[in-house]
Amino acid sequence: SKKGKDLVFLPPPPPPRSGFDLEGFKRECVYDFKNMVKDAFRSDRRGGSLNDVFRPWW
Repeated sequence: SKKGKDLVFLPPPPPPRSGFDLEGFKRECVYDFKNMVKDAFRSDRRGGSLNDVFRPWW
């Protein structure tokens, strides 16, 4: 079949003019994650369970 010839490989879109702040984004994610873990352990001591915190992800 000639399907291969229909494929057009477009160049990846240019990054937005503002420039995506990857480092800042990573920092924010790590910060959020640390806070989440901190809260998880805090609730763990109160008798909560880590599973309750992470369950939405599973």
